[in-house]
Amino acid sequence: MTKFPTVLQQHTDTAQNQRQWIRKQAVPITAALLAYYYLAGLLYGQWIPSNSGVIGGGADPFLAAWMLGWIQHAITHFTNPFFSNAMNYPRGINLAQNAEAPLLGLVLAPFLGPLGVGRALNLSFILSPAATSFSLFIVLTRLNIRKVAAFVGAALFGFGPFMTGQATSHLNLIANPLLPLIFATAGWILFSSRRSLAQGATLGLLLGLNLYISPELTLDALILLLPLTTGSILLAMWRGTLSVLSTWQIVRSYAVGAIVTIISALPYVVAFISRRGRYIGSPQPPNNPFHASPTSFFIPSLFTRFSPILGHLQNSAVPGNLAEDGAYLGVALALFVMSFGIVAIWRSRGSVRIAGLWSLAGALLALLLELGKAVTVSASLSIPLPFRFVAAVPVARDILPLRFGLFVDMGVSVIVALGLHAGIADLRKRDAAFRAWGLSSLLFGAFAVVSWWPAFPQPFQQLGISVREMKDISTRIPPRSTVLTYPLPSADSGQPLLWQAQGGYSFHLIGSYAAIRGPQGGPIGTSYPLDPLGVEAFLTFAYDGTSFDGTSVPSEASLVAEVRYFVTRYKVNAILVDPIGLHGPVVASVISKAIGPPHRLAGGFLLWLVN
Repeated sequence: MTKFPTVLQQHTDTAQNQRQWIRKQAVPITAALLAYYYLAGLLYGQWIPSNSGVIGGGADPFLAAWMLGWIQHAITHFTNPFFSNAMNYPRGINLAQNAEAPLLGLVLAPFLGPLGVGRALNLSFILSPAATSFSLFIVLTRLNIRKVAAFVGAALFGFGPFMTGQATSHLNLIANPLLPLIFATAGWILFSSRRSLAQGATLGLLLGLNLYISPELTLDALILLLPLTTGSILLAMWRGTLSVLSTWQIVRSYAVGAIVTIISALPYVVAFISRRGRYIGSPQPPNNPFHASPTSFFIPSLFTRFSPILGHLQNSAVPGNLAEDGAYLGVALALFVMSFGIVAIWRSRGSVRIAGLWSLAGALLALLLELGKAVTVSASLSIPLPFRFVAAVPVARDILPLRFGLFVDMGVSVIVALGLHAGIADLRKRDAAFRAWGLSSLLFGAFAVVSWWPAFPQPFQQLGISVREMKDISTRIPPRSTVLTYPLPSADSGQPLLWQAQGGYSFHLIGSYAAIRGPQGGPIGTSYPLDPLGVEAFLTFAYDGTSFDGTSVPSEASLVAEVRYFVTRYKVNAILVDPIGLHGPVVASVISKAIGPPHRLAGGFLLWLVN
């Protein structure tokens, strides 16, 4: 079989050649890294991470900040990193069942003190697309792809539709620098003539580490790698290009990788199945609204622009949400991959062709899985798809099909890089036909890149209080107190999670925004319903006018009595209120009637200390 060099190896494995490669590539590699960081700063509207708010929209960024800070807190206080009752007190939450990304928290732990939780979160958002692009750039340059082509292809991956759509809230889904290395290492084992157990161990370690960033994407990668590697082995055996010895070496390396993955995943798996705070069932509703459709591959969304000039018009006319229910590929890139990209792969040789075919097969498979269980043709006709079989496996039944869009983007980005690589080579030839083909490849590739131009800057939620002021407020609250807050933690108000994280988790928080165990044992995404329900219903309605658990808001006289009872029953030591939202002053008035006058703090915050 054709050799397929790894990210750690070009054509030889000697340390001298590796050092020479690093010295020769030091300048372009550094330039690429800085360029990707600049693009990431452009995407988020800040190059130096701010401490006055959080990147993204909704409550997800606040939860991500809470998770980052919790890892450092767990390490320094020798407590369980996978379980906490600091939130959703006293029941707590199983963090392994939520988007904790403990590896990111571990990496950032030494910097959380000087940076602060909010700034560390913003830095993580900025670094994630830059590091993801840079990782694929290294892989492509090790395949001897021209640096310009490698830079463009890797930028498409790091700033493509999937990454841009998730960049508004889901840190655990955009920190993907390990995924290109995982697929490159798996290909190296498969196609290189030099195989060792260390290579398999490296693959297993990369998978294990990625599990602690995003278990869902790690499982998706395994789902794709299994048929890709198995199909490649069977095809090579059928063609007679793979000996029995080589097959044994490949299987042995993959087996070592599987063992290392299982060992490294054990702490997470044990925490995931632990009874402490664990919910039973899928966190997604039975009729999952998060899905891709055949049309979503060609219709732009709010997170992509057909061109910078037409971005506003398009975003107003064709709203969409790549973060939850779509996967934009675009007509331009689809045609490029089907024509110029495939031709470029066919005309290439050696490791470049192998990488192209590997990427094309992976992108097509991911595209098919991304559509879900079936494609609906009419009211009475639907075509079943392979994801139906994937979802039948217990460990994979809760994954979202649209997450495979990341791997579609990665495969397409590699193919675009190969197409541009071939186009640049054709431009240098004397033959007019080749030069015309090269020029058309570059023009079509540029058009495809523009069609993926991301909308920027991403949302930024400004906070009404500084980190120092929040720390000062937390010192006013007795340690290990039980605290009721307004706003109540929810999908629309995640601020209390950041207050708690900035305060060093010194108090317990009633309510949560996470997937927690509900009264019936199944998952719920809101604060746990506590009797009397009128208090949580009142705080929820006062903020944004929505209902809590279908409960109506009691009269003011009843509310005053219920607040007093709630405080006594759940041993609430403090009530912290930021009088924002629709009826913030009303909340302050009701609590004052129930408890007494508050302490007025910085930023307009109100604090009631309950004896």
